[in-house]
Amino acid sequence: FVLRNLQLRDAHAPRHSAALQILGSRLFGALNAKKDYAYSSIKASDALAIDTFWVFTKSNTLSLTHVDLHILKAENFFLLGLFQQSLNEVKIVNAAFPVVSVNSDWEKSELAKEIQRLKSL
Repeated sequence: FVLRNLQLRDAHAPRHSAALQILGSRLFGALNAKKDYAYSSIKASDALAIDTFWVFTKSNTLSLTHVDLHILKAENFFLLGLFQQSLNEVKIVNAAFPVVSVNSDWEKSELAKEIQRLKSL
């Protein structure tokens, strides 16, 4: 599965501050090459801890929100083989997603498909 990855550097800034916006803008790109999925998830969690309804407002062409951070975390956890954590993040975005465990290959496949679907929205 090819999954895009995001990176958030230090997220110690008040809601919608310029610093947090700049940090958010760095989400896309760098970790895709580094494949540092664990660090990416930590930084996404940092941003969500600062602002659970984070929205990137510094671009007319790029639309990112807290939902994208949860999808990022779902991707990262999936790629790390942490399927239950990945499922937990998907359920935050789509509580109606019918898969309740990720013990079988079929369930993992459905989870991967849902992550891809959420990314495309």
